[in-house]
Amino acid sequence: MLQLFLAIGASVGSKDSCRRTLLHWAAWRSYNVGAQLLIDRGADVQETDRDGATPLHLAIAALHLATHHNMTEVVQLLLRCGVDANQMRKKVWVMPGATALQEAAWNGSEDFARLLIEAGADVHAVDEDGITALHQAVSNGRITCHRRLAARPRC
Repeated sequence: MLQLFLAIGASVGSKDSCRRTLLHWAAWRSYNVGAQLLIDRGADVQETDRDGATPLHLAIAALHLATHHNMTEVVQLLLRCGVDANQMRKKVWVMPGATALQEAAWNGSEDFARLLIEAGADVHAVDEDGITALHQAVSNGRITCHRRLAARPRC
């Protein structure tokens, strides 16, 4: 259906009332084929919504909604297409200023933490409250993720 709407002139960059693009929604729903189609048609992987979230933030935040395999594909696609792994969310009610790595640590996803670290995510980045991904992993009892983050040297 996405192809049909794009074929009749729907804008790849159209936004909803929260300033989320079609790519934000594809990432949130782990719709890899749709995300790839949108990127191929020029969707901006760095576009932020009104809360400062990129499609990558929504993909990581939606871990509990999607099958792990599909979400992995979407995250890998966004990282391959140049999304900034260190982009911070801005105006959110929980974890203000958090990076995708901090959200992955909070969710306890070692696989996503590894993907983000390999893409250059800063394990020492702090959110607006001074909290790092390691703090998030420890505070939520995410032992495996905590070990991966703690193993990263500071310098």
